[in-house]
Amino acid sequence: MIDKEQKDRLDAEFLAQYYTNSDFYRWLQKNGFNQQTASSIGNYFALFQQELMCEEKRCYDCAGLMPCWETEKDVKNGRIRNKKCPIFIQQASERKGKSIADRIIIPKNFEHVTLDDLPEIPEEVKQKVKSFIDLFPNNKPYGLYIYANRHGVGRTSLMWIIVKELLRRNKIFNGFIFHTTAMFIDALQTDMFTHEHYFRRKAIECDLLVLDDFGRERETDWSSGKIEAIFEERTWNGLPIILSSTLPPDPWVWQDKKEKSLMSKISKATQILRLTEDDNGRES
Repeated sequence: MIDKEQKDRLDAEFLAQYYTNSDFYRWLQKNGFNQQTASSIGNYFALFQQELMCEEKRCYDCAGLMPCWETEKDVKNGRIRNKKCPIFIQQASERKGKSIADRIIIPKNFEHVTLDDLPEIPEEVKQKVKSFIDLFPNNKPYGLYIYANRHGVGRTSLMWIIVKELLRRNKIFNGFIFHTTAMFIDALQTDMFTHEHYFRRKAIECDLLVLDDFGRERETDWSSGKIEAIFEERTWNGLPIILSSTLPPDPWVWQDKKEKSLMSKISKATQILRLTEDDNGRES
């Protein structure tokens, strides 16, 4: 049976084996840890190894949890809590974004189109589009209203360019919806008869809602109400919408009371991009 003096000597030798690791010793000093014992040194060393993995971004060795504590007494006694690692979360989001991008089929007509292929779109508008992409999803206002008083200018191409670039940069994690407004309304009507209402939930929660030819076919009271409710919920949650239309966002265009209410909300939630000029020479 060993006496106290022998035990203290053995404990000191055991601790010294850990202290020979200069990186570990510096880590103890950096954190102000000085209460380690032979029975608790393993707790300290485990925390050091975890922090080292984070610094070296060896996330393949990590379960996505970071240890945290309040006092050294917690460390000494092994009372360690865990929190989600922001690096691991970011990497998981990027993988999810890439997976979504790989599954998206871009319509053939828009697969390779770029801003350089749209000579009729003013350079100022192109710069605003680039800024929208750079800031996404933290844009203020949240969305875009793309207006041209005639077809063939490149409204739809411009919207697909935005979506493609957001996908390329892995900025879309929770999917997107891209429809003509007429198709979107049809999908909402079909969704009414489903139990899960999956399409409506996706329209509210997806990262980006894109509707082409907005206002081309005047909405009914039912569709205006549904679209307004979806837009409102998205605005509350800071989720962008992109609309294109041949109708200007001016109040006099929208005569119906519900349409005026809807357009009022859209105007507050979007930046207006005018691609053409009106017949009277005013920029549109």
